[in-house]
Amino acid sequence: MVDREGQPYYTRIRRVFFVMKVQAQERDAMRIREAELRDAAAMARVSVDSYRSAHRDQVPEESLMKFTYEESERNWARTLREFNESAEREEYIYVAENDEGLLTGVAMGGPERSNHPLYTGEIYFLYLLPEYHRQGIGRQLTISVVKRLVDQDMDSLLIRVLRENAPARRFYEALGGQLVLEEQFEERGAVLAGVGYGWRDVSELLHSG
Repeated sequence: MVDREGQPYYTRIRRVFFVMKVQAQERDAMRIREAELRDAAAMARVSVDSYRSAHRDQVPEESLMKFTYEESERNWARTLREFNESAEREEYIYVAENDEGLLTGVAMGGPERSNHPLYTGEIYFLYLLPEYHRQGIGRQLTISVVKRLVDQDMDSLLIRVLRENAPARRFYEALGGQLVLEEQFEERGAVLAGVGYGWRDVSELLHSG
């Protein structure tokens, strides 16, 4: 039997399995570790490229371009220096690094920022380069941060995302998140619509990994 392109079905199946094998090898080669000050520039590249790619049709172009590599690197460097100077902290940043030393993802979390009565922890950011999507790396980053939050007795979680960001919403739903809030917020001069996904007990999320 052949497909619509005239290729034997077994050829297509072999191609699919080859891609899956390569993705699994890339995922297994990823190192998930805590961020260090030396990572600031690479974290900025991941953050800006990921943000612009994910929100190209969701955020006004002018607002997208206000998020620059320079601004992001300054912010990450300042945050990481503060981490180094703090004897006690409740916020954590993890990065994904491939076997060539390239940073491909960044996640940050800490105490929930709006004093929500039901949720104690929050993932503030999850950035992943587009070419590394659908390899389980975002899940690994999320779980790594959540484990540290649980160590600080933050056993419920809230994650905010743009309402129009369907891929991100499907990702959090796959992790067991429940839609628990809708809100508007201002970011870089644009008023945006957001939603929040909640986990009253993060054990389900942790077990998903």
